[in-house]
Amino acid sequence: MTREEEVHPISTCTTSSTSNDKYSSNENDMSDDVEMDAFYASIDVPGIPMLSHSHDKLVTAAPRDEETRKALRSVQDFLSMDASIILLDSKLCSILKANLDYLSKLSADHGGISRKMSSVISEASQFLIHWSRDYSEASTKINSIMSHLSRADELEISLESNKKTFLEVVGLETEQLNTIKANMSVSQNEAGMSRKRKREIFEEGKTIKAELDELRKNVPQCEHTLAKKTQAKIIAEWSRLRGTVRNIEKDLNL
Repeated sequence: MTREEEVHPISTCTTSSTSNDKYSSNENDMSDDVEMDAFYASIDVPGIPMLSHSHDKLVTAAPRDEETRKALRSVQDFLSMDASIILLDSKLCSILKANLDYLSKLSADHGGISRKMSSVISEASQFLIHWSRDYSEASTKINSIMSHLSRADELEISLESNKKTFLEVVGLETEQLNTIKANMSVSQNEAGMSRKRKREIFEEGKTIKAELDELRKNVPQCEHTLAKKTQAKIIAEWSRLRGTVRNIEKDLNL
C-alpha cells in the first residue's frame, strides 16, 4: 500500500488484504517514532609557546644629551601603554625599536649605560619584532576560534528551537490520533500531513546536529590555549622591560 493510500478515509467495506496492509503501515509508523524519539532523547543542548632576567644597574654618569633624554622618555611612554596597542601596530613597534637601538648603543665611557645593560636593551629590540609577530598571530587565532564558538552557539539555539517545534508537532499529532480513535469517520489526511511534517523536522534536526558535531570537533581548543599563553608570556616580558627602562632613568638621573 502506498503512502497516498494510507491517508484515505477508512472505507466502510474492508477486506482481509486491507487489514494486513494497515497493520504493516502501523508498524512502519511505530518504527519511525522509535527512531525519531531516540534521536531527540539523545540530544543534550547545554545552557552552551627571552629577555635575560638582568636587573644590573647602569653607571651613575648622567649624560645631558637631549636626544638621549627624548629617546628614554619615548621608550617609557611606550612601555606604559598596553602591550597589545604597540605589538599590533607595526609603525609604533618600529619607533620603539629605533629608540631601544639608540639607547643600546650609548657608551658607558661617554656617560652612557653599562655594557651588560646595553646587551639587555639590544636583546629587547631584537625580540620586539618577534613579539609583535607572535602576538598578532595569537590574536588572529583567538578571533577565529571565537568566531567558531559563536557559530556553535547559534547552532545550539537552532537545534533547541527545532526540538521544541518537534515536540509541538508530536503533541498535535497525539491530539489528532486521539480524535481519529474517537471518531473513525474523521479524515486521516491531517494526521498524515503531521507525520510528514514531523519527518521533515526530524531530518532538519539531524542536519543541524551533524553540522554542530563537526564544528565542535574542529574547534582548535589547544591552539586557543597556546595562543593565550603566548600573549601572557609576552606581557610578562613587557613588564620586565618596563622595569629595566625605569632603572635607566633612575641611574642616568634624568
